[in-house]
Amino acid sequence: MPATSLEEERLTNRVSRRRPGEECAAVADLAYAVLLIGVFVVLALTLRGLERL
Repeated sequence: MPATSLEEERLTNRVSRRRPGEECAAVADLAYAVLLIGVFVVLALTLRGLERL
């Protein structure tokens, strides 16, 4: 019985998986970017609040 395209895709995905650290590194990069943006937002809001004093 020939393999269906879905079975072939599953086999291909098993062979071409990413290395273990790649996905984790991508999540870390995203978290770092969000943290950096958050720090700038807090800084901007702090400076804006100090202007009103």
